Order: sequence, then structure tokens, then C-alpha cells
Amino acid sequence: MTFLILAGGSGKRLFPLSRETFPKQFLPLFNGRSLLEETLSRACGKRCLIVGSSESAHLLKNASEKAAAEVLAEPFGRNTAPAILFGLTCVDDEEIVAVMPADHYIQDRPLFQERLQEAEKLAGDGYIVTLGICPDAPETGYGYIKKGRPAGTGYVVDSFTEKPDEEKARSYLDSGDYLWNSGMFIFKKKTLLGEFKNLSPQLYDFYEALSCSREESFQAIYQKAPDISIDYAVMEKTKKAVVIPGDFGWSDIGSWRALKALFDPGEGNVSLNAELFPLESQNNIVSAPGKTVGLLGVDNLVVADTKDFLFIGSLERSQEVKEIVSIVGKKYPETVRSHKDEIRPWGEFTTLEEGDGFKVKKITVSSGEKLSLQYHHHREENWIIVQGDALMTLGERTFSVKAGDTVAIPRGETHTIEGVSLTIFIEVQRGDYLGEDDIVRLDDRYGRMK
Repeated sequence: MTFLILAGGSGKRLFPLSRETFPKQFLPLFNGRSLLEETLSRACGKRCLIVGSSESAHLLKNASEKAAAEVLAEPFGRNTAPAILFGLTCVDDEEIVAVMPADHYIQDRPLFQERLQEAEKLAGDGYIVTLGICPDAPETGYGYIKKGRPAGTGYVVDSFTEKPDEEKARSYLDSGDYLWNSGMFIFKKKTLLGEFKNLSPQLYDFYEALSCSREESFQAIYQKAPDISIDYAVMEKTKKAVVIPGDFGWSDIGSWRALKALFDPGEGNVSLNAELFPLESQNNIVSAPGKTVGLLGVDNLVVADTKDFLFIGSLERSQEVKEIVSIVGKKYPETVRSHKDEIRPWGEFTTLEEGDGFKVKKITVSSGEKLSLQYHHHREENWIIVQGDALMTLGERTFSVKAGDTVAIPRGETHTIEGVSLTIFIEVQRGDYLGEDDIVRLDDRYGRMK
């Protein structure tokens, strides 16, 4: 079996902890381990393919080093159906594939492995199997699957249902006929491809074009792919769908409320990374790295404090966080996009200070790594090298720099730096616009040319 792990999340539902460039699958929530690392470890040594955005390819590679997983970078986000087909270009026709989201948590691994083995057997018999989660509440944030007649250790899928309102969700729960849609699928490659060919020929043509594409045509093919989920493209139409009930302690951690319930399903308070002093307060979750936090007479709250944003909200309304993200993004798009601390393929940077017309960063370039050759339309920069040795290019000149050197970079001038050793410098930006999208890349060893 090959694990095909989908890691293209957008990072909105756990804002401000997660961001567009650092969605929840990368958050180190479990003793320093991320959800993606947890997902890889559940593969138990099987071959793993990770499909994610080209922008996060360096994060995917960092997370997958120990598991020796292969990273497939999508040039454009096109939903789960194209992502799965992209992964299938690297799999033999007779291979059984298990599609797993990168950002889900499973508590009972042995039981999960049992259900996976049952699904593998049914997939070998020509079924497309999904793992449905036994519901324990009238949850309105999930899609539902209605069970039909028995099929092996599972059930033929009667129908898929969109996210219901609370009244309908309660009726589903009371009937015992419905399961939550987990987004996990197990199938033989040739079985799924056959259903794509019959039910979604445009996507099958996309797969065929991708399978024989050259590097120069890959992006153009991907850009034309339909933006559609595997549920809409195949699962809601196929007659080969079977669901196996999963009672292995699953959570998609789709909200702050779900994250709180994962660590404490009761009325206790949860602190992710802060020293917490609660008084007459219960059922709260606090994320405030390195801070000491007091709670007095408050219940059912999310308190999430990052370097650039403080969020306080009702746990009961945590599904609405995306609306906050939308409002904030209209005025401060960079806040929604990324943290002040950001990991890049060449190293990392931290925003130390910013104001009207200026921004100050601490930039660390790893030994042997190199920033893209770039220039800016709206800003000039001054670099102060504080540690290490590096090779710098400025316009037509290439020269060495070391701790104590300063470099002035005029607006519009091409420049790059490569660390001979670990190199740290302070960057002072000045200009009328200081967004990260004012970077025009002329050459980049990490493929970030858009």
C-alpha cells in the first residue's frame, strides 16, 4: 500500500496560530511534532507521497526527512481531485493507495491499522473505500455518509450529504445510519482511474496529460485543471463506494473548539504553551508562547496571542474564525498570510519592528543556502552583517561579506546572498510599500519564480 498524503491546507480555522504560509498541518502541537509528522508515522514504513503547494515544499521536505517521503509540489491549488490524480502519476496501476489528509489526528493507532487492513481487502476486490467516523455529537461542520446494505466489514454507501443544520444533524445522529465523512479513501489505482474516466472525463484527461507532460508544460496543464473535490468528482456518483465505520478516536481539528476537546474533552482549561493561572474559569484554551496568563471568571474562551495578533473568542463560535480572517485580511493581508517569524527554504527571518515607511528584520541564511536573485519596485534596503561569512551579488558585482560589514541596496537593484557559513544580518527596509509580494525573482534555486 502507498500512502498519498494531502497537505494543501489554507491555514484559516486555527488563526492566528495557523496562517496561509504555515497552516495547521505544520503546527508543532504534539510534544514538538506536527500533524503531518503524526500522519507520516501512521504509515508504519509504507511508501509515502505528499502532495502540497510549491510554496510550502520546503516545510514538507523538512517534515518528511525522517519518513523518507516523496514530496510532489503543486504549482496551483486545485482541490483534492487534481491533487490525488497528481499523486497517482507516481503509482503503478495495481497498487492500492490510501489517501490521507495531513492535518487529522487519530488516537487509537492499532484500531486504525485494523480498519485500514479491512479497507485494503475491500479495495483489492474492486471497491473504493472510505473510512467514516462514528459520530458522537450533532456536528454541523462535517459532511455525512449514509450507510446502505452490508458489504464485507463495511457498508455500501447509500449517499453523501453536505454539512447539515443542527436539527438535521441531530436526526442523523439519532438514526444511527450516518457517519462523518473523514476524507480518507482506499482504492486500487486502476479502479479509481476507471471511475474518473467514466464519471469525470475532464479530470481523466488532466491525469493523462500530466502523466506524459514535460517540465515546461506542467504548470500550464495544472493551471487548467478543474477545481473540484474527490467527493464531487467521483464519490457521490460511483456505484463502487463502500464505507467502513471508524471508531479510532479521530479529529480533523477543524476549529479551536475541536483542538480544545482533543486535549481535554471535559470542562478543564487547556494551555498549549503558556503558564496559566485560572480562577473561577473553565473550558478555555490558551495559546500564548512564553507568556504567563491569568483568567478570572471567564468560560468557553479561546485566547490566542502571537507576536502580531491577539485573538479572543467564544469556543462555541470557533467555526466563525474564518470570518475574522476575512475582515483582518482586507486591511492587513500580510498578517493573514504569514507570521512575523517565517521559515524559508534558505533559512528564516523574524520581523523585529515596523512602522510607517520602514521595517526591520533579522535574517538567517543557512550555510550553503542562497536567497533568490531579486529586486524591489517600492523599497530600498540596508543590510548589516552581524554573524558569519557570505558571498553577495549586488548589480554586476559579486563580493565577500562578513560580520561588521554593511551593504546599501538601492531600489530596483538586483541582489542576492549565499551563506558560506551560517550568516545572520539585520535588514532595514524603507519605502512606500513593504509587503513580501514586492519581490521580483530573476533566479531561484528553490523554484519560487512566481
